[in-house]
Amino acid sequence: MSGFIIHEGALVTCPHTTGQASPDQVDTRVSVSGQAIMTLTRTYTITGCPQNTPCSKASWISGAHRVTASGFPVAIHNGQSLCIPSGSLKPQLFQQRASAD
Repeated sequence: MSGFIIHEGALVTCPHTTGQASPDQVDTRVSVSGQAIMTLTRTYTITGCPQNTPCSKASWISGAHRVTASGFPVAIHNGQSLCIPSGSLKPQLFQQRASAD
């Protein structure tokens, strides 16, 4: 699956769209559009989720198959993710110049 690489400044929300996902760490060895990228080993903290049991953490569980950074697959906009307690991340705004397969 090919998709655009998710970077540090991408606008990513929880499935409830008002919960803002902020990266806990990024891979600073690789950048796109001048910003560090996310890999499958990196997590997000979610704030502002309106649910009774709000989303709190999230991570990508599938991404690029052939492109890695620091030995880990890069996160792509159409990769699978998991929010805790439920749902998946929704990339809203992200760079659209560099893609990975």
